[in-house]
Amino acid sequence: MNAGSRNVSKAADEFRILGRRKGNEEPIRFTYQGVDFHPECFHVVAGLNAVDTREYTEQTFKALKSAGQVCARMGAYKPRTSPYSFQGYGKQCLPYVFELAGKYGVRVISMEVTRNEHVDEIREALAAAGDPCGVMLQIGTRNTQNFELLKTVGSQRDFPILVKRGFGITLHESLLASASRCTSRSWPRNTWRAPETATSSSACAA
Repeated sequence: MNAGSRNVSKAADEFRILGRRKGNEEPIRFTYQGVDFHPECFHVVAGLNAVDTREYTEQTFKALKSAGQVCARMGAYKPRTSPYSFQGYGKQCLPYVFELAGKYGVRVISMEVTRNEHVDEIREALAAAGDPCGVMLQIGTRNTQNFELLKTVGSQRDFPILVKRGFGITLHESLLASASRCTSRSWPRNTWRAPETATSSSACAA
């Protein structure tokens, strides 16, 4: 085996959960809350960078519904470069975010998490609201090398994960530090099944 072949083999092993290989050429795809996610689909995930009042949240969901959108972004926990910038209302806004999402037919909310506790807060608030929508946990660019957070979101099976490209690191590092860590613990490729659904899923979208 020459050096080039060895490098290809090594890369295939590193990305064995995310990549395609002989006998498993299908791209990663899944359905969550009735919404399909795969390489051939396109979703506009618009919304509030940092969630503030109920009024603005409702206006946003109403606008998304009028545009026929079923996905939204809601920054309840929004890390900012400046500590003086508004960073969202945290868990106190979750009840009305989920309630209004259900009211306006938004099925999936992308919500960035920055601490392990955020996952439990989201799960509890969703259950208290009657599970009116789903949440896709978002790993922001600042946290793509927060390995403990990645392991936490990767070990749960309630929510799919959206991983953003890491800031100031290579694509190879992004895949290793983020997507591979998320999927390596409990998310076998195309085998995850979300609660109340019967469609196979992957853990991460990079």
